[in-house]
Order: sequence, then C-alpha cells, then structure tokens
Amino acid sequence: MFNDFKVQLTTFDWNGVSGLTNILMVFLTAFLLYSLRQGSKNIKESALSRDADILRWAMAEMDILKPAIRVLTDAHKRIAYCVLRIANVQIIILKSLSVIGRQKSF
Repeated sequence: MFNDFKVQLTTFDWNGVSGLTNILMVFLTAFLLYSLRQGSKNIKESALSRDADILRWAMAEMDILKPAIRVLTDAHKRIAYCVLRIANVQIIILKSLSVIGRQKSF
C-alpha cells in the first residue's frame, strides 16, 4: 500500500510552509503578549497585597502601643511635662545661683 508513496521535496511549495509558519508566529506572539499582560496584573496585585500587609502590621503595632500612648496623654493632661520640665530647670537655676551666692560671701 505504501510502496508507491514517495515524497518529492523538490516540487514542494515552501511558500505555503512560510505562510503557515507566519500564522503560527502571530498566534504565538498574541499568546506571549497576553502572558505579559497577566504578569503585569499579578505584579500590581502583589504590590497592593504587600501594601495591605504593611498597613495591617502598622495597625497591629498601633494597637499594641495605644495603652502606652493613653498613659502618656493622661499623665500629660494631669501635669504637663513641659511645665514640669520648666519648673525643674527653674529650681536647678535657683539652686545654682544660691550656691554661687554662698561662694561669693566667703
């Protein structure tokens, strides 16, 4: 049955093969462009996910720090640290002036 089957490449039309290859390359290029588009979407989504993770971490840290912040703000509302600091500086200055005055009296 296949004894009479012979392939004659000399009479083969290579223009048809070139056309089929070009069509295949168009499909391959379209597929590669689609995969690049999907890749860029995945990168954007991962960046958004990373930002969301950072925000969740910051919120968790703030939840941990809120009691300490509340203690500081309550203490500041009772006695302002700036006023207390100024009062301490004034006391230190008065003490140092009294020491200087005692030294001059000798």
